[in-house]
Amino acid sequence: MTTFNKLNQNQKNILGEFMKEHPKLAKNMIPNCAQGKATSIRLWEDLSRKLNAVGPPVKDAKTWKKVLNYRSTSPQKVEQVEGHSRRSTSRRRKKILFRQAA
Repeated sequence: MTTFNKLNQNQKNILGEFMKEHPKLAKNMIPNCAQGKATSIRLWEDLSRKLNAVGPPVKDAKTWKKVLNYRSTSPQKVEQVEGHSRRSTSRRRKKILFRQAA
């Protein structure tokens, strides 16, 4: 297994198609039960086989899951979401203050 995390273009295409085929996996909405867990593990194993076939990088299913989940919750994305909510909150406050002053 390699230590670098950059996906090549073929892997990005495979990942995109796989997540379109399995939107519940992409949104992490697979039921939290024995059958759902087995389905999740099977899907991650299948995805890792497909990604490793066109690698490098080559990783096991657990590592692919960790890398791809980190990418979706990277600090920049979290900051963008939090920044957006802060901006919208401050806009609401300005509107309330403006209405109270009028």
